[in-house]
Amino acid sequence: MPQLLEPAQLELVLAQVEVMALESVASAVYEQAIGTLQSICEDIVAANQDLQFDFRDAVEPVYRELIALLLDSPDASNTDVRSQVVNSTIRQNISKAIDISELLKLAKLQNFFGDECVQIALDNAKSNAREEDLSAAVVYSVILGDRTEMVLQLPDKTLTHHRVKMSAEQLQHEIDSLRLLLEKRATDEYLSQAEKIYDVLMRPLEADLAAANSKTLVFVNDGVLRKVPMTALHDGKQFLIEKYAIATTPSLSLTTRSSLERTNLQALILGLTVERPPFTALLNVNDEANGVQKILKGIKLLDRDFTQKNLLSQLQKQSYPIVHMATHGKFGADAASTFLLTYDSQLTIEQIDNILRGSRSGQPVELLTLSACQTAAGDNRSALGIAGVAVRAGVKSALASLWFINDESTVPLVEEFYTQLRQSKVTKAEALRRAQIKMIKDRDNSHPAVWSPFILIGNWL
Repeated sequence: MPQLLEPAQLELVLAQVEVMALESVASAVYEQAIGTLQSICEDIVAANQDLQFDFRDAVEPVYRELIALLLDSPDASNTDVRSQVVNSTIRQNISKAIDISELLKLAKLQNFFGDECVQIALDNAKSNAREEDLSAAVVYSVILGDRTEMVLQLPDKTLTHHRVKMSAEQLQHEIDSLRLLLEKRATDEYLSQAEKIYDVLMRPLEADLAAANSKTLVFVNDGVLRKVPMTALHDGKQFLIEKYAIATTPSLSLTTRSSLERTNLQALILGLTVERPPFTALLNVNDEANGVQKILKGIKLLDRDFTQKNLLSQLQKQSYPIVHMATHGKFGADAASTFLLTYDSQLTIEQIDNILRGSRSGQPVELLTLSACQTAAGDNRSALGIAGVAVRAGVKSALASLWFINDESTVPLVEEFYTQLRQSKVTKAEALRRAQIKMIKDRDNSHPAVWSPFILIGNWL
């Protein structure tokens, strides 16, 4: 027999239902507006760059306002409400908010590139079968003006949600501070800030993650949160990477999920050791390239041999599931200011796309590794660019660095990652986790400035 509500409880439920009815009208208007925006998105990105930036500044708030409205119920984060009517509506709103968040992320990527490549990537992802990972939880963040909404999707697709009561400006300040402190290898000043960010973002999720026995966390981060590695968050006892394998993706709908085929893991290894003004020499690239070749086999093209022509020629001769590039890279505010450096030129995102898609097999590259690259510490869109390279190039996964690091410590991290990747049933995310934990246990390399900038993007399996 169903439990009857007390009069006061019934009055509360009826009031909430009335509010939800009013909100549903506003939501319908926003949804109609977003549907219109989606239909004209291709025309907007084909327009001039100024109009694209107007799209970002004027149109993006529409998506965020709808998400805020969907998650704005006073009890949206209260799991103790006993009314099934209210709880059901809240669950539906959270699910819808995630769908809108995905649309926003796709629109931002499309705006970043200024062409239809995102739609192509989306179609490709939909056409490929996706493996279920029953140990992976997805963590979404949505930054709004007065708060940040964190949504957790557990492996069984259950959604939970909590609110970070921190304004967008305050969050920007806190994350910028963490990013700068993480790069200071000479001090441990980062620790208190890493704990502070953990407390507001991750600690409310601990119980649900533990109950679900989650082993992998996949972050779909928003805005400024893309600028810091989630691996370096600290619970007061250990780093987050010591508890979970971690990956990130610009959009879950763009992520093809399939296990790595290990029968042939040969790599095409590319790198610069010499100075190419204004870029300095990369003194440890030779050791890095030799270590990768020893573990994975394959072909190595360094310095004068690392040209755009030779890269294309080699990929047309033979298929390589792994392409490892140890070279300078810049990820700017848009596709035009994003490039990778070869001996004789700068490779744009479009050129990288054309070259990697021109491989002999026609199959997408399983893993693109970009070491010695960097994103701009003060630019949210440059952090989007590092993920955008993987999307545009059509690779299943990318391993890249958020800030420049090319010293002796890069070599053992990369070598351990590839050594672990060769083991059966070890996912890419777990291989990176093991490599980073090995660094943490090494007294000379334990500082997150060394190991945490390396992030896995895309398919984590």
